[in-house]
Amino acid sequence: MTAHLGGRCVMVTHGGGSTRLAEAFERRGAGVWNVPLIQIEAPADWSDADSALRDWGVYDWVVFTSGNAVTAVHERLAALGVPAIGRGPRIAVVGSTTGRLVESFGWQVALCPAEQRAVGLAREIVEGGQARGKRVLFPKGDIAREALPAALRAAGATVREVLVYRTVPAATDVEAVGERLRSGGVDAIAFSSPSAVRAFVDALGADIWNRLPPALVVASIGPTTSQALEQAGRRPDAQARSPNAEALAEAVADTFARA
Repeated sequence: MTAHLGGRCVMVTHGGGSTRLAEAFERRGAGVWNVPLIQIEAPADWSDADSALRDWGVYDWVVFTSGNAVTAVHERLAALGVPAIGRGPRIAVVGSTTGRLVESFGWQVALCPAEQRAVGLAREIVEGGQARGKRVLFPKGDIAREALPAALRAAGATVREVLVYRTVPAATDVEAVGERLRSGGVDAIAFSSPSAVRAFVDALGADIWNRLPPALVVASIGPTTSQALEQAGRRPDAQARSPNAEALAEAVADTFARA
């Protein structure tokens, strides 16, 4: 039986994908306070990415670790007039949510790892013997981690990394957000990316956790986001079983049900 949130207020902190997350919480009876702390922008210079995308057909793999990268690449290929359906590299994705987005654009997913993290994706490519001698395109954001391309290069792949989007702070009334959080008007905060964690702390201060009500539930969408929270000084109270909106909402609801 799905746990119900009974009107509790959940703060959603991510710009991209926040609609899906808000809907997942609303289906469980929560009131959602959407406070996008980050927003996605195009690179200042497309020249390097354009050069790589025009060579779409020469790569053995393209690896996507975010939906933002999928959308940016799809739109840029169309702008460049590069045909990408039915030709080109095999596509590997970090998780099922990213995979569904890939398929919505008419592409096929060749690999989605059991461990839905960048390190899990790299491991399955390497252990499947699909790295050595292969050409890999890695479209990424400006704060992407280096673990995946490093692992592929170490296994003998040639990896081309190209910037296809930037993550920047969103315009937020920081004072109003802090006041509402401190007043106890929010029951849970749901973090769906490490960048949202960093933006939250940058906006509200490194000591923000000491100024929040003890009963406030802090939830993470997965291990990488949980690690970012711990590095920022707060161990999450809940972590999604898989990195998607439904699992994150379920983790928060289950936490309150146990309490």
